[in-house]
Amino acid sequence: MVRSLVDLLTQHAAHHPDRTAYRYLVTGDVDGEIQEISYGRLAERSRAVAAWLQERGLAGARAMLLYPPGLEFISGYLGCLAAGVVAVPGVPRRAARRTTGP
Repeated sequence: MVRSLVDLLTQHAAHHPDRTAYRYLVTGDVDGEIQEISYGRLAERSRAVAAWLQERGLAGARAMLLYPPGLEFISGYLGCLAAGVVAVPGVPRRAARRTTGP
């Protein structure tokens, strides 16, 4: 039985490692640049983030995620969940300026 997003990711990575987990529309348009990540790669990257956080004894702590929009954010967020760290999403200043206008 799947109990969490991390369990679901682990299950999909085990059964369908090469299947696309997420697609990110870089320009926001389906005709523009698209980045993809497979379940296997996402699980690998999330585990690496989780291990880094756990090695520093951060379970139960909060971590501010200052990723620009994209696939790295998903890896960081799921890594926090796997490590028992509370993810606090934020937008880096440069990325915030781009999304709010000139």
